[in-house]
Amino acid sequence: MRLLAYQARKNSATSLKESVMSKYGHREHNWFEAIVNRLGGEEAAESFLRGELEVKEVEAFFRVTGKLSITIPALPRPTLGELQSRYGWMRSVDDSSTTEEATLVLGTVLRSGEDSIGDVVEYERRLAPLAGKLLGFQHAEWLVANQDRFPKLAKVLGKVYIDFPGIFAVDGGDDRSVPCLELHDERVCLHWPRPGGDDVRSGDRVASSK
Repeated sequence: MRLLAYQARKNSATSLKESVMSKYGHREHNWFEAIVNRLGGEEAAESFLRGELEVKEVEAFFRVTGKLSITIPALPRPTLGELQSRYGWMRSVDDSSTTEEATLVLGTVLRSGEDSIGDVVEYERRLAPLAGKLLGFQHAEWLVANQDRFPKLAKVLGKVYIDFPGIFAVDGGDDRSVPCLELHDERVCLHWPRPGGDDVRSGDRVASSK
């Protein structure tokens, strides 16, 4: 369950310290700390206990659409300098891609009936619950280099493209884009769809890890 905290009504005050209940005494301190951190810190937790802050479930957008039996080894994230040496238009990157061994999982962040999202901000919002699990540039590059070992990958890319939104690149105009795999002349290729193209925003196929 994904949770979202937001400001709501005020109610009678209850102190966080006063609310410690002995029936949870078997829990370790870090269990309570994790809850406070998830709520947004001590001040937010106090607001929650006073009834000023409510928690509700966030809509889960990611739906698994396929799983390729491809295990990708643990790979380091590329440095900005390494990327800029190949893509001169990059000014900065936001990289939260996993660095652990991963099994490629394909999914979509489209709602039922949607053809595309049409907005990169909304695209990123729908991806947010997957932080730390999304695959990035290093995984896409590894798949290109090892594509002959996985012929099924080319068959999938003959129908769709695959985004790797564990990393977003930012250009000089503050536009954002993600690396993408597609099929070109029957070979798997990596490219960065420039901001403004429908393919970078559609969210039709997203690469995540198991």
